Amino acid sequence: MKNITYDIHSFKWDIDSNTFYGDAWNLQEVGNGSYYQFPFPNGKKEFYIKNFGTWGFRRFRFVREVKMDYTNQWLFESEDGIKCMVNINKNIMKTIAQQINWDFEANGSLEIKDTRGYYIYSENSTGWSKLEYDSQGNQTYWENSYGNWVKREYDFKGNQIYYEDSDGYWDRSQYDSQGNEIYFENSKGQIIDDRPKSCEDKVVEIDGVKYKLVKQ
Repeated sequence: MKNITYDIHSFKWDIDSNTFYGDAWNLQEVGNGSYYQFPFPNGKKEFYIKNFGTWGFRRFRFVREVKMDYTNQWLFESEDGIKCMVNINKNIMKTIAQQINWDFEANGSLEIKDTRGYYIYSENSTGWSKLEYDSQGNQTYWENSYGNWVKREYDFKGNQIYYEDSDGYWDRSQYDSQGNEIYFENSKGQIIDDRPKSCEDKVVEIDGVKYKLVKQ
């Protein structure tokens, strides 16, 4: 799962009610700088608040929605009972196509590319999907309006070294200098280990004399 973390300074703290307050449209993900339509764009209805002064953090999980005339508030709560109320602007809850009054019948699917020409958002009459890429153009994240998501990580050569999806499956790999996969492990317990084995502690015999190899 892609964990979403927000800086504690993105929220206002009310000591009397033991509650954080924030606005969804002002929440910026730590380390990524992205703003999202919802507080938890990871399909798990949760996020983290981190205090960079103490390096402490808490996980907040969705409890319920409080409907109001001009805005809705979503209540989250941490494991130790601290509450967090997030204002959700009703206009922001609309999809991009809804916000710009896109006509699918006349215009077809709505597709958006970044400055490099990579598709980062697609929407049709049945739902939407969005994607993220690393600096090398490798797709690192995908999610859709049904709550499905896929996360990928790569080494500096572009080999995929980690995969995780919303169904709970994950796998990780290692590669040698030639790009050959030498190690594979997944959440089902499957392990394939073709990594070179060390000769340390191996005993060899030369002219009848046994020697133990040691690492220098």
